[in-house]
Amino acid sequence: MRSAEIRDFPECGGFDRETGMLRLKDRKLFLPPVAARALRRILSLPEANDKDFLRLDDGFVRRSFYEIAREAGLPEELCAPRALRKARAKEMLF
Repeated sequence: MRSAEIRDFPECGGFDRETGMLRLKDRKLFLPPVAARALRRILSLPEANDKDFLRLDDGFVRRSFYEIAREAGLPEELCAPRALRKARAKEMLF
């Protein structure tokens, strides 16, 4: 099987099914073998041909963060995606 681009994932830039390399704009990332296998399996599904198959709804992701925060007994404002990004950025500074 020859390398194939993910045509329904334009913001990604492409995925090489043979090597497991993911292109994100001008960066090249080699996915761990487990992640590459999972992505190959997902892309082999018949539903993967639908144009919106790989589209991620930002609202769904945000609601999921809030739901997990509630279950963990944490205030929602501390578990919003933006708050988590800022916390991770601060963590990486040290």
